[in-house]
Amino acid sequence: GFVIQGNYSITVKVDTQFGDKSDSISLNANVMKCHDVSVSISEEEDNICPRTSKTYATEIMNTGTESERFSLSLSAPTWVKLDKETVDLESSGSETINIVAEPTATVLAGRYGVTLEVTSLGASGISDKDSMYIEIAPKDSCFGVNTVAEKEFVKVAYGEGTLVPIVVENQG
Repeated sequence: GFVIQGNYSITVKVDTQFGDKSDSISLNANVMKCHDVSVSISEEEDNICPRTSKTYATEIMNTGTESERFSLSLSAPTWVKLDKETVDLESSGSETINIVAEPTATVLAGRYGVTLEVTSLGASGISDKDSMYIEIAPKDSCFGVNTVAEKEFVKVAYGEGTLVPIVVENQG
């Protein structure tokens, strides 16, 4: 099978049909893992705000000895997308693809799971997957502003101007 690998001892024993003669031979079979893949998302978990965009680099590596074409399948909320659906990798080759999270203003605060599964489109059908969590912060903690005027009252004569310092602070 495609998932079998390791060293195996095989003993072949031959007996004559008539008589008492027999012989045997021991063989050693080294079964290599010719088809294998690994996937690794750059983050295990992250916090982001609604109305923002964040990209997570994901490395897909063909750790087998044969070239393969792989299908990428994402199990995630609709606001999380992949930049590719398939990758072709040579033996020991790798490629970085991106998982892009773009929560809209209507996405509720909470913790969301994202799982990427990579599956060979060849006969081996080998696969691997990796997961992460994205925490969407409440809008109140993401977006805020505070304005403070240096003076509470300003007296200006008719036809004249004056400068009023105002401090605007981003509290998001």
